[in-house]
Amino acid sequence: MLFNGQPFRLLQIKYCASTGIFLYFPIHGKKAISCKLPAHNKTGNTIYGFKDGTNTGNDYTYNENGNMTKDLNKGIGTSSLNGIIYNHLNLPTEVKFDNSNAKKINYIYSADGTKLRKTVNDNGNVITTDYAGNYIYENGSLKMFFHPEGYFDVTGIPPSGELEGAYVYQYKDHLGNIRLSYSDTDNNGSINASTEIIEENNYYPFGLKHKGYNSNINGVDHPYGYNGMEEQNELGLE
Repeated sequence: MLFNGQPFRLLQIKYCASTGIFLYFPIHGKKAISCKLPAHNKTGNTIYGFKDGTNTGNDYTYNENGNMTKDLNKGIGTSSLNGIIYNHLNLPTEVKFDNSNAKKINYIYSADGTKLRKTVNDNGNVITTDYAGNYIYENGSLKMFFHPEGYFDVTGIPPSGELEGAYVYQYKDHLGNIRLSYSDTDNNGSINASTEIIEENNYYPFGLKHKGYNSNINGVDHPYGYNGMEEQNELGLE
């Protein structure tokens, strides 16, 4: 809710898995004004929704260009150090968690801002993703490539050089958001809803995925669901 263009009231949303109900908690500053729901005594699922990770000082800090440099709720930055570094194109080049070099994400771009590489360091487990047009490589091996109706999920490259994997096809809504991905893995000409639906997605208008249902993924996680943008879920960025 806005008052004269400024935030006046916030609503924290939590999903209750046992009932399938989304609970809306009014928040004013750091304290909830009220969290009472008549005839409802279920505990919300704290896995979903906003997580208040700090109770002192400002949670967020921005630079002179309006780019976020700290999100203390997620451990990005500290009270005295920025957690996100940007280049001259206002694109993030580093996101550091808990001020640790062992828990960070680095990005490399071309001169026009096209993302070329993403390196995720999760306490020594390093995954490097390279972007070469429609082809995506992970730690030097081809992971997937896009085709007009979806993508090809690469499962291996035998000595013969021929790719092994499966074609995945996708339904999109009127905004270009990917709502359903499927693959005829047994090549019988039909789709088994229980085993050959790769992923189903539903979104809020601003891009957040619905939680608590349609969350099973049969195959590789495809991070380009909402408006063709890559989701950044590493290290708790979701």
